[in-house]
Amino acid sequence: MTHVIIGRGGFKDANERIETIRRARASGLNVMTFRGVENADLDATGRLLREVDVLSMLNREQYEPDENVLAGVVAHKRILVTGGAGSIGSQLAQRCLMLGAAQVVIADRSEAGVFHWLKNLPEALKKNADARLVDVASESGMTRVFREFKPDIVFHAAALKHVPLVEANWASAITTNILGTWICAQLAQKFQAQRFVFISTDKAVEPTTFLGLTKRFGELICGAMNQHPQTGQADGGKNTRFTSVRFGNVFGTEGSVVNVFEEQIKAGGALTITHPEMRRYFMTANEASSLVILSTAIDTQDAATSSRIYVLEMGEQIKIIDIARAMIRLAGKNPDVDVEIKITGVRQFEKLEEKLVADDEPIAKTNNNNILITRCPQIDLASMKKYVETLVAIAISGDFIEALEIISAAQASGNARDATGKVIALNPKRGI
Repeated sequence: MTHVIIGRGGFKDANERIETIRRARASGLNVMTFRGVENADLDATGRLLREVDVLSMLNREQYEPDENVLAGVVAHKRILVTGGAGSIGSQLAQRCLMLGAAQVVIADRSEAGVFHWLKNLPEALKKNADARLVDVASESGMTRVFREFKPDIVFHAAALKHVPLVEANWASAITTNILGTWICAQLAQKFQAQRFVFISTDKAVEPTTFLGLTKRFGELICGAMNQHPQTGQADGGKNTRFTSVRFGNVFGTEGSVVNVFEEQIKAGGALTITHPEMRRYFMTANEASSLVILSTAIDTQDAATSSRIYVLEMGEQIKIIDIARAMIRLAGKNPDVDVEIKITGVRQFEKLEEKLVADDEPIAKTNNNNILITRCPQIDLASMKKYVETLVAIAISGDFIEALEIISAAQASGNARDATGKVIALNPKRGI
């Protein structure tokens, strides 16, 4: 016997299941789960199998999408995925191909990433796949992409995402996360895409980092774009519909905690976490991509929700230290005995817990129990355009404090309306 397949049932609890997996691996057996067999084509490295093991130990039930419903959303559509060579973007792009999209194009500036995405695609999917090497902040480059492919649905996943790197390279974050989103949203409207979906993050909720601030700004851009291009009033979905999808951490993405812990275990050193009470929301890339796709099909009878942010239901937050212990056990070792867990201290601006919804944000259910909805404040389009232009100029001049002031002013202005509910234009400030 060389392999053992472990199902979900038959165990008294998650710890018994993980111990069975550990003992099987210690005996030299290759361990697979039923879900791993089903989704083997999604990740030839077996990364999904490892994620399922960690989630199972932590009693994390995964969302099982109805493939027919998913196919109904993207089948026969032309799909553009920006940041399509990244972790989330590549998963979204491949899922759309598997669900019968007429054409899926990824736009990404990483030559290596685009090469590997195309190379690793199953042969049966390659005929409907294409890619363009382009920076989302290049208006001319992205115009060529939109003109050539005329996408029906745009999934905007392109972004700088790693908190310490974004803090150190804030000007690049303005260019990619803010200007890139603005350019792609404008082009989606110009070329009459049906849907524009902005991939957001829980770090956009009451943000304390520059990454969070830029992602919240992206949500505000989508809120502004839902206004009619001529009248400035809520469009109600007659033209391109702009939405944001907000969720937490995804297992297996570049730089994710699971990957970091695996590398530390292989190196034989301690696993490092910043605080024993640090908690985060987690889901698999398969769950995230499925729910993002499904969110494009959700509609409501309330025209006022045209500026909508969909929030993925992620269950309870998980302690990072519990993930560390799970990874150690899966490696056949004992936490705090064979492998040390070292506390390094909380980083500047780091929260012990994240939120998916701000305290003052209204939240409502949708027709899918795994997707909630909140409303995005609307800034008038003219003011949003000036905000973006000013921030791009600041990125060139290098004034970090002024960048913070402008972004903060934009967020504060999001709720500015007169007694009739009409959006109030912003007062001039530093060129705005």
